[in-house]
Parts: sequence; C-alpha cells; structure tokens
Amino acid sequence: MILNATTKLVKTRRRTKTVEVSVKRRFFRDHNFGIWKPINTLPTDGKTFYPAHRFEITDHELFIGFAPKSSGTPLILITDPKSRAKWALWLKGFGEKPSDLKPKTIGKLSCGVVWEIDGSSELRFLVYGHKIRKLLILKKRPDWNKVTFAVNCVNGILAEAPENERHRILLAKRKGESNPIFWFAKPTAWDSRCARNLNPDCIPETIRQEHKLTNTSSGEWELTITLNPDDLDNAVYPVFVDPTIVLQPDPAEGKEVRLIALLPDKNFGDDQLIAAYHKGTNIQNTVIQFDLSNIPPNSNIISAILYLTQNSNYNGYPHRVLVARTTTSWQESTATWNSPWTNPGGDYSGLYADEGKATYGDSSLETASLVQEWINGKYPNYGYHLRDDIDWQPEYGDSGGVYWSDDYTIATMRPKLTIEYTESGGIFIPAKLNIVGGKAINLIGG
Repeated sequence: MILNATTKLVKTRRRTKTVEVSVKRRFFRDHNFGIWKPINTLPTDGKTFYPAHRFEITDHELFIGFAPKSSGTPLILITDPKSRAKWALWLKGFGEKPSDLKPKTIGKLSCGVVWEIDGSSELRFLVYGHKIRKLLILKKRPDWNKVTFAVNCVNGILAEAPENERHRILLAKRKGESNPIFWFAKPTAWDSRCARNLNPDCIPETIRQEHKLTNTSSGEWELTITLNPDDLDNAVYPVFVDPTIVLQPDPAEGKEVRLIALLPDKNFGDDQLIAAYHKGTNIQNTVIQFDLSNIPPNSNIISAILYLTQNSNYNGYPHRVLVARTTTSWQESTATWNSPWTNPGGDYSGLYADEGKATYGDSSLETASLVQEWINGKYPNYGYHLRDDIDWQPEYGDSGGVYWSDDYTIATMRPKLTIEYTESGGIFIPAKLNIVGGKAINLIGG
C-alpha cells in the first residue's frame, strides 16, 4: 500500500507495521483516479499521448515525449495533465549556426533515451521521479564551444528566476499559480578527470562555462551555454554538460547533500553521490533527511534501518560510518561545507550508529533510537549527519564509504529507510524468539 509520494507500507501484522521511505518521490497520484501509483520511467512507444515522438513516459506526474519523428517537432515535450499546459525544448544549434539535426540513432534507456547526434557527441534525457537530466556528452574536442537550447510553452508560463536564486534560472508555471511545476537548473560542465558521478576525489566544473538566458518572444526563451575554449583544449574526454530540469518538490519529499571540505562553498545537492569519507584533507560528510509524517506520534519504533548502496570503498579496507542527529535546518540547493552551519562540515549531536560495526561495502545502519526521538518530538527532524570514523582503526589510513544518492538512475540503489513500529498502545511480540543460553529477553509494550 502506497501512503504518499515517498512512503510505502511493506507489511502489517496486528498493530505492527513496516514502512519503506525514500528520500525523493517514487510514487505519483494517478491523473484520472487520484490513487497513488509507482512512477515508471521506462519509455514506451510514443503513441498514446505523443504520436509525433518515438518514445513517451506517462506513469509520472508529467507526461513526457522524447525523440521527434520529424524535424519540426521538439526534442522533448512536457505536458502537465492538470492544466494541459505544454512546454517544449528544442536544440537550436552548436556555435553560431542553427542546427539541422539528423541523428544517427535514437535509443531507449532504462529511464530515458539517448540521441546520438554524430560520431562525436550525444544527448541523453534521464528521467527520475523528481528531475529530468539533460546530459550533453562530447566524446572529443568539438569545433565549437557554444550550444543553444530554446524553450517555449502553450497555455503555461515561463519566467526567469529571481537573481538571488543561484541554483535555478527558468521557471515553468501554471497560469494563476506562483509556485513552479518545474524549473531549469543552472548548467554545469565537467570532464573525465572529475567523473563527478563516480569519483569522490573529483573537482567539479573542471570545464568553466557561462550561460545566457534571452527572452526572444512571448513565451519563448533561449538558453546559450558557452564553454571555455582553453578548458575544452585541455580536457580529458568525454566532457559532460548538464542543464537539468527539476520538478517542484513534493511535500513528502526529503533531501540530501554531500558536504566537501576542499570545496567549502560549493553545493552538491544534485550529485549522484553521497559520502562518509576522508582522504587527507579531502573530508566529505553527508546530511540526509526523510519525511516521517506517516509515522503516528508516540509510536514505538522497533527498528529503523538506513540502507546505503556503495559506489566505491576508498582503499579497500573496512570503514565505519558514524550517524549523528543534524541540529540545524538546511536546504538541499544551498547547503555547503560552510553553510548554514555554525561548525564547518555540518552541525550535529549524539552518536546513533551501530557501534563497532564496519563494512567493506553497502551500509545498513540501525537508527531506531534517533527516529524514536524525532517521532516523540524530542528534537526537530533535520535529518541524519553521516561522517567517516576517522579514528577507527587508524592503521588502515585514509578510508570511507561513497554511496549512490537519490539522483542515481537505478531507483533500487538509492538510499532508503525501513521502519518497523507499533502504534501507541500496541504490544510488539516477535514472531520467533531465538534464545541464546545465558541471556534474557525483555518484551516491552508500546
């Protein structure tokens, strides 16, 4: 049973329930019947809503059509089922010349499509529950350093974001509403020395870029991204350019961000990695928050296991993740190593991880005592603070775990929190008691 955009009821046994909570949305309300359904980002043939496109995704909050069948159709078409407003994205061209794209191939991915523009570049659209990543991949040095996209809309609104909102540049809204349905994030670019989605030692934005947003006519905007030519000359290819579309957060969504000491004022809220990691002065922590609104107040928390899927283990030795309670409110799009914390690297209190537990790979961390404090209202839920235990077995030297974030393409490998609880007044009785000689078992009523 699906409870909201991030929470699924896994099991019920009398008063005992088990729920699985994700950071970002995995479910959406059916557009016709209003019931919760799983988001499915596997493209199907474009025939139900987008016959002019090769592929479509419709089990989502938005209808999305990809890969036009003719040159007069946009690369991607987004429809809001509620208002029937449409937003179209076009690739106008590279350099100073308009584009007449005739792609070599268009292929279907597990969560989107890939468009091979020519032998040296491709464009990928990767769909998550909460964003659509547009990834331009340059396989070798192009003979241009500028790319221009165009965006227009019908029955909707496109508006430039306020100057103080550094993380987003263009807002898509329904008519008569102030909050956007989605927005275009500030573009970023990097090369393979960074491989920012795979390597915890990367330095993002190794390719400097500038972007310009121009309102060319009513309802139409051009986004021009200019890459630094010297950086392109010296890049390790492939080079990645990312002007992502981000959906308005659902009220039930949580958040997460990696904090990096070497880049203390850089935000990593859109990365595919989180980390509890250290390598010399390269110290990386993570703050991660789940929505717990579906757990009734004063419930008895039996178990609350935080599952993290490892991307890499720095030196092959076991590492130990320390889990603390974050004590300062923060935002995913603005939090950095330095901000908004009183103490660089994040403000936290307490130690809630399995003491003495270490791992070579994935981490499963029992945090029932911390979730119990949040549910009881003892502390506000600002989320977990994760860091590597630098002092644990120092003979191993630098260590740490690097894990997939909620922005990873494979949903099953993103962080999740599985909570088992009894509602207030219930009594938890294990289905099976494994009694070890010489030890007593206490049954505690909720």
